[in-house]
Amino acid sequence: MNGVAKTKTELVAELEELRRRLVESESQKMEALGILAGGIAHNFNNLLQVMLGGISIIETDLDKSHQNIEYYLMVKESIKKGSELTRQLLNFSQPEKHSEKLIGLNEVVIGIASMFFDEHKNIDIVYQLDDDLHEIAGDQSQIEQVLLNILQNALQAMPDGGLVTIQTKNISHGNGPALPLVLRGGDLVSLTIADTGMGINEKTQKRVFDPFFTTRGVGEGSGLGLASALGLVKNHGGTITVESEPQKGVAFHIYFPAVNGKIVEAEALPAKTPFGIEALPSGLGQSVFESVPR
Repeated sequence: MNGVAKTKTELVAELEELRRRLVESESQKMEALGILAGGIAHNFNNLLQVMLGGISIIETDLDKSHQNIEYYLMVKESIKKGSELTRQLLNFSQPEKHSEKLIGLNEVVIGIASMFFDEHKNIDIVYQLDDDLHEIAGDQSQIEQVLLNILQNALQAMPDGGLVTIQTKNISHGNGPALPLVLRGGDLVSLTIADTGMGINEKTQKRVFDPFFTTRGVGEGSGLGLASALGLVKNHGGTITVESEPQKGVAFHIYFPAVNGKIVEAEALPAKTPFGIEALPSGLGQSVFESVPR
């Protein structure tokens, strides 16, 4: 030791640099895993499409009363599920470059949510939408897929019914320390989707965005829905965080860079954080569990 005591500021700076290096190392590992998974998924999906094309040709000549029709339908359905699984895996690992156009998030949210819950009369929806919400730039179909994935998660968390609260708001000059660096200092549009399910514990929160992680039984979920949603949002320059308390449901907070009346290039975030739980940004308003009806 050199006998020179370090100041608190110096110690904090050293700890932050160590944390950054550890996160960067983990991010590189996850990036390599994503590239590998994406390559496998792409080639596997090509095989599935050939299989689906072949079985569709067979279908044209197959008598619906054939004794083995049920096995044919089983195979066809399995191929479709396999294709959907690989699509989600590709969204997670290698999100496609999206088309750029201005999107009014409120209109998209209302359209998707009302359609999604139309057949689920035991689910109530409360909208808390900012009338002056900034526009975002991106691919509407990908944004819709993000909403569907998270709403599906909410639906499965409330098998006996419940309440979904959807909130949008503008965040000026987002400076939350937990936000990726690219989101700090700029205007953001936030979207919160909160449910009144059983909630998830702290251990599960840390893994909720991990690919293939699921708390459901075998055959009840692929574990790619939230991972895919995170990949698509990051592809739009944003991020997703999660907040939960026991017996008080789960809230997903989605952040997009705001666009002030013109298209800007929305690039995917650099891999600075691993796919996994990200802390709820501080300084961005009160807890959702204090602000939404329960």
